[in-house]
Amino acid sequence: MKGPKGEVQVLPHSRLDEYLEAGEDPPLPDLPTGGEYLIEAMYVLSPIRVTGRGIAAADWPEIVAFAQGTRRVSDPCELEALHAMCAAYRDGLVSGANPFRKSPMEIAEDKPSR
Repeated sequence: MKGPKGEVQVLPHSRLDEYLEAGEDPPLPDLPTGGEYLIEAMYVLSPIRVTGRGIAAADWPEIVAFAQGTRRVSDPCELEALHAMCAAYRDGLVSGANPFRKSPMEIAEDKPSR
């Protein structure tokens, strides 16, 4: 990716990259049916931006323009979900670069079930 001044910026190496490079399937959560279109929309939008300060999640101006331009999402609750998904993607990408950080799947396993 290119930064604001045209310089090449490399994204942090994530745990997902390590699984894929090793030829292993990463431990991913089971997703409920019906929301796949939001995940697809997030990837078409591109959930992160490289800024002069590092990596940022797609924010409201990009999400609203994306919704108006593509009509993939239209309801306010879909826009809010897309915003939250982009922020979670960015947070996961940044924390996944830390080799000492637990993965989201490990954190979920540590929580007591209700």
